[in-house]
This record gives sequence, structure tokens and C-alpha cells, in this order.
Amino acid sequence: MLRHRVCELYATGPDFGGSGSGYRLSDRLVLTAQHVIAPALAGAGGRVQIRPVGVSRWLTAHVEWQDADADAALVMIGDQNWRPPAGESVLRWGELTGSDPVPCAAVGFSWAAARPDRMRDTAHVYGQLAPLGQLRQGGLDLDVASASPSARAGGSPWAGMSGAGVIADSHLVGVITVDPARYQNRLVVVPTSRLLAHPRFRAARCPQHSRTPRPREPTQSAPSGELSASRR
Repeated sequence: MLRHRVCELYATGPDFGGSGSGYRLSDRLVLTAQHVIAPALAGAGGRVQIRPVGVSRWLTAHVEWQDADADAALVMIGDQNWRPPAGESVLRWGELTGSDPVPCAAVGFSWAAARPDRMRDTAHVYGQLAPLGQLRQGGLDLDVASASPSARAGGSPWAGMSGAGVIADSHLVGVITVDPARYQNRLVVVPTSRLLAHPRFRAARCPQHSRTPRPREPTQSAPSGELSASRR
């Protein structure tokens, strides 16, 4: 998990606002859940702001791509005065190919991690991805082994974790989107393989391919045998 890629998001619209998490894919492009930025899409005057880990102020941003069915979005940091940390490692993308559970982790800004000054700190969630869960929905089950938040009246105790990138074996494999109401200690993840199947997602992620979206690159087997991996 590359901590400086972790971001907090805040979206406001004409009627309501909300916060969530994100994972920076490149210098300025951030992956998040679509419902996190939905308030900014609800009408005129909508606004999205991003605060990467290690940055004290909110940065202006705009939506590059969004898909309500997949519940995923790409947001671009627009603040020209901000620069990412130097010497970042290459982002590695992965896809679960086996049927056995795979250890994973995610860092986000959950409701339970709010401090007395109302600023949210990071929550480090870890557990296992179950590749055979959510087959019909095209998702993955994340069974949480770390501490879970207390019950929250009128809302999800996991609020704010949506949009967090999920890392398995040092590869980005998905984004957290849902806290299923009928389960405890379980979250739902949209796999990056599903997102990479969208031509517009690939075009937004790689603008140089915007006219002719490229197909997925060949993958190499990871040592565990449960993960296909590639660098992008």
C-alpha cells in the first residue's frame, strides 16, 4: 500500500454533500466510488475536492469519468500548485484469477475514524477477498479481519470507506463501494478488471489512447498463483 496515493474526497451539490476515499492512479488522477462524487453531479454548482494523505488543504478537482452501474469514477486534481511526492513506485494492477481467498488491505477515511475536531483520520482495513462472492453482480466480497466500527444510528458505520483502493500482493485489484446491510464485517469491492473493460475508463486513465482504446495488456502470473498482474 503506497500511503501517499491515499486520498480523502468531499463532494457537494445543490442539496447535499458527502465524503469518501480515493486512490491516486497517476500524478493527478484519482479512482473513487461513483456515489462519493454523486452530489457534485446532481445540479449546477457541484464541486469535488480532494485531500491526499500528507496534504493539509483541500485541492480543487473535477470528474473525468463516472459509471453509476459499476459505482466507480475517476477524478482529476485541478490545483496546479500541487505536486505528487517524488520517486513514487510504479502502480501495479492485478486481477484475481483463482477461487481461494486472497489477503488484502485498504486505507480510507471512515466515519469511525473522525477525530474530536471532526477531521477524519485514516482507517487501515485488512482481511480477505473472496473471488467467488458477488459473481452475478461482478464484484468481490471483502471479509474484514481488522477492527470493525460500532453501529451507527441512521447510517452505515463504514461511511467514508467507499472509494478506497484495495491492494493485494502489492497490486491494485479493486475499489470499495458497498457495505451490504445483511452482513457484518463485510464490504463489497468492484474489481479493477471490470473497470479496465470500459473503453472510456482506459481512455481517461491513458489520454494518449483516447481515440483508439487499447485492449488489456497480457498479464503475468504472480507467485501466489491467485493473482494475474501487470504494470500500467
